[in-house]
Amino acid sequence: MRKILVSLLLLVTSVCVAQNVTIFTTEDGLSSTLVRSVFEDSAGMIWVSTESGLSRYDGTRFVRYSHDPSNPHSIANNYVNSVFEDAQGRLFVCTHVGVQMYDPYTDSFSELARILPENKPSGQICAVMQRANGELWVAGNYICRMEVNGDKLTLSLIPELSEIDFVDYVAVDSDDDFWAVKYKKGVYRYRHDGTLQSYLTDGEAVVDILSEPDGGIYLAAMGSGLLRYEKESDSFVKVGEGIVSANTLEHLNSKVLIVGDYGRGIKFYD
Repeated sequence: MRKILVSLLLLVTSVCVAQNVTIFTTEDGLSSTLVRSVFEDSAGMIWVSTESGLSRYDGTRFVRYSHDPSNPHSIANNYVNSVFEDAQGRLFVCTHVGVQMYDPYTDSFSELARILPENKPSGQICAVMQRANGELWVAGNYICRMEVNGDKLTLSLIPELSEIDFVDYVAVDSDDDFWAVKYKKGVYRYRHDGTLQSYLTDGEAVVDILSEPDGGIYLAAMGSGLLRYEKESDSFVKVGEGIVSANTLEHLNSKVLIVGDYGRGIKFYD
């Protein structure tokens, strides 16, 4: 999940270096300053996922969404991990207990979808991704496919990926290969041909993954800094001079990569 350092950077009225930066807090209507991720939808709305609810920013004000036990169409849990919009413009909200779809016309949320497989302690979902064939996948304490029928979401486990549990970060590259990160347990690549590979299984603390428009895959590692996947060697190599402990990655635009260097600020690469 995106860390608060980059989250605050993206919540600005004008993105530029050391100029016109506006910081929003709970006093401005933000649900919490413990930000998990920030997402801009196709309508220009900014969605801020926090550990105490979801906030939507329209450029003027925030609207808060919190769990209401008496309302079945409220957000299911206040610990919100991320928001994702698919190619059809549907918005999905990932929480500690499952995934819901947001309905902008009724300003409400669908029935919760989750799976509680054996030996899995909860239905937490961290992210939704869309494959090139249109399939929607969700990842968290498990990886599964998601089908949408009207306002009903249905999840089904992917048998060939059943051993990859407790996923923290995911990405899909330009080859439609699916990447999943387990903190200190490795990076897994499920190729479009159905084969599965693993990288960095020696305890490397990978805390973010990002797919670049040119097809590149970057990793933020607390111990090794910024890593990039090299096809020729089928391995990750260190890049980004001067980055000691990368902890978050984000696109500023199609050419500029933002890297959060833990305790050392933000660095821009083009």
